[in-house]
Amino acid sequence: MARIQSLVRTLVFLAVLLAPLASAEPAEASSYVVNTTDSTWDGHCDSHCSLWDAQQAAYLHPGPDRITFALPGDGPHVIMLATPEGRTVDPVAIGGDGTTIDATTQPGWPVYLHGMGLAGWGMIVAADDCTVNGLGFLGFTEAGLLVSGERNFVFQVVAGDFMEEGFVAAPLGNHVGIELAGAENAVRQSLVTNNDVGILAHGLRQHVYGSHIGFQSGGASRRGNEDGIKLQAGSDGSIIETNDFVGNTRNALTIYSSGNVIRRNSIGRDPSTVHGNRAGIVLNPSGGNNQIGGADPYEGNVIVDNDVGIDVLSSGNVIFNNRIGVDFAGTAIPNGQGVVLLADTEDTILGHADSALGNIIAHNTGAGVAAYYASGALVQGNTIHSNWGRRRSPGWRRRLAPHPAGRAAAEQHLRQRRPGHPVLDPRSERRHPPAGAVGVRRRSPDRQCRPERAD
Repeated sequence: MARIQSLVRTLVFLAVLLAPLASAEPAEASSYVVNTTDSTWDGHCDSHCSLWDAQQAAYLHPGPDRITFALPGDGPHVIMLATPEGRTVDPVAIGGDGTTIDATTQPGWPVYLHGMGLAGWGMIVAADDCTVNGLGFLGFTEAGLLVSGERNFVFQVVAGDFMEEGFVAAPLGNHVGIELAGAENAVRQSLVTNNDVGILAHGLRQHVYGSHIGFQSGGASRRGNEDGIKLQAGSDGSIIETNDFVGNTRNALTIYSSGNVIRRNSIGRDPSTVHGNRAGIVLNPSGGNNQIGGADPYEGNVIVDNDVGIDVLSSGNVIFNNRIGVDFAGTAIPNGQGVVLLADTEDTILGHADSALGNIIAHNTGAGVAAYYASGALVQGNTIHSNWGRRRSPGWRRRLAPHPAGRAAAEQHLRQRRPGHPVLDPRSERRHPPAGAVGVRRRSPDRQCRPERAD
């Protein structure tokens, strides 16, 4: 009985001790209104509240906070992080978890941050669970927007050139438009154009969807990015879906990581332009085990009007249910070459055991499928026709045997084919199908890569 009484007294004491904590309410969210485009700050958000003032006030206040905009005058509204005299200011650093920066509250948004080709970063989101909405980033030598925290949401952002005509402050592009360094961040419905690299990801499980990556008609410089999206080592498990890639002068999507899913993208010509990409998708040797396409009727990618549709240099990938050289309506929009298999392609599957889920590779002005020093890839269940005038049924199947020259020869081939990234346009300068091409008219006695019909 004494032990029970002692236990009761202990519980009562703990209840009294913890009661104030249980009744305490969480801190209320605060809202801070940016009312000037100047880059000075004093730590107070009042009659003068710069973006730096607002972010500092939000950081010091406990709880998730909201930063909005009420800038005077007509747009475009531009916040300069550098001056023509060479003075730069620190990037805007978001350090409070759960902070929302919402520039869509400003009539005529986006609100632009401009580095004038002098400032390194525009904004750094080091916190978690934040939202960046309606901002623009121009002229930064590192990254317009660097997201180093986790689970952040980037929405309706402009990274690169889309200023109104007559805006003369240059350069407009960034070295990197959006850099995703933390894990599990998302970019949605954003315009990324005129950067050296549009989106650079090296954190796990990124999600980029519903965005336009590349040339945008109406932009001041009228050019795309050099590279659209790069999934660097460490970005494993990312999903890239429902984006438009057009007019990127190197590659639309370059993958150095593993376990990524690429689906429902349009990679190539936009109806309003005549610009494809140099290469649609490049699967590099350091990655592998990526999924290009999907099982649902429209989960595949449309890959058209590129110099090369897909370059495969890694193993374990599955590539199926895509339209390569033709869109879902059946309209022919040829690439130079459809799919190129280049060394170390062990266990990569191009196509599907169910021919209904195979790729349609058609109307490409070069080879539908070409193999250079490739080994171990399985090509099956595709519909391949009208490439270099040769027609194939969907039933042929072939696994490529190892090539003795291997990866070193493939790398040498790449250096010869695209020194410094440019390549010859196969539609204008290549007069004959390359050696080792699959699905084209060939006269060489070497039949190593010739497809065979399945029994």
